Amino acid sequence: MEEGSCVQPGHPDGIIKKGVSSAGRPTPSSFPFSSRYCQQLISVCEARHSPRGCQFTIYSFFDDLTASIVTYYAEQRPSSGYVTFGTTNDTVPAKIRITKRNIARDPWAIGSVPMPPAVPVLRAIKDCLAVSSTFVLERKWIMHPKPRLILLDGIEIQQQLSGKEQLSHEMCAAIFRRLSQMDKTYSKDTLTMFWRKFLEPDFATAVLSNADPLTIQSIRATFTEENENFSPASSRMWHIPALLPDGWAVYAFDMARRRILVLDPAIGPFGLAIEGSTCTHMCLTCFTLHSSDASNLYMIPGTAVPENGPVHFL
Repeated sequence: MEEGSCVQPGHPDGIIKKGVSSAGRPTPSSFPFSSRYCQQLISVCEARHSPRGCQFTIYSFFDDLTASIVTYYAEQRPSSGYVTFGTTNDTVPAKIRITKRNIARDPWAIGSVPMPPAVPVLRAIKDCLAVSSTFVLERKWIMHPKPRLILLDGIEIQQQLSGKEQLSHEMCAAIFRRLSQMDKTYSKDTLTMFWRKFLEPDFATAVLSNADPLTIQSIRATFTEENENFSPASSRMWHIPALLPDGWAVYAFDMARRRILVLDPAIGPFGLAIEGSTCTHMCLTCFTLHSSDASNLYMIPGTAVPENGPVHFL
């Protein structure tokens, strides 16, 4: 793709290569990625940031996040039949072996990308939230059980989707679950092939809190229960959202081109707006990719984890 070109938002070819911005400053859009580079980067993080190191800071943040979500669902007292955040398996799970498949067709090329909602619909929803009483908003507006229970009340929806509050972990989980549902509904490919796979934030939260994602029932279910409907080996793009100390980011793993796209609203024409964000992003990517749990979730013949490819910031 030529420098300065533009494609559809969210498309993996929408890369702004390293060049010069309109103000004459270079845009830090691409970094090398390898095991040795990860170790060097982590050492730099430890030297430049807190004395205990970047790794300890990340683990502590996600430990606190995990504890808060577990406490939230414990207070909700759901029935014993529901799988909740962090529920683990009693037995050690076996690895999943999946037959190699061709990658699904590009949804932009075949016209299967979900259309955004109409402006009048969005306005009607916002107006409804604005006039709803506190009594109504305190009720649970979203209750979805699989792959694990998500509970959201109207106040959270009003403040985060209609207001200016930062998206919570559970709100993002609901959004990514809905994105996955829409992709399946609008797909024009075969019933077993989907070009992109949306993982809920539970995956990054588990890996980055130093937990084993293979033992968590909801994460396991996203891979095993859906195998009847689609082959994960057909997915080119794997989208993994992560709640960072300074906001949300999404890591998109491009299995075909062996690269990682970091989608972060803090990145502007002059690079990263928040000092230290580069370190955080790179360390998170390193931990996610090089965790033995993350890199071995699948045993897909011919599929290569993008270990030696570049990391692109968008």
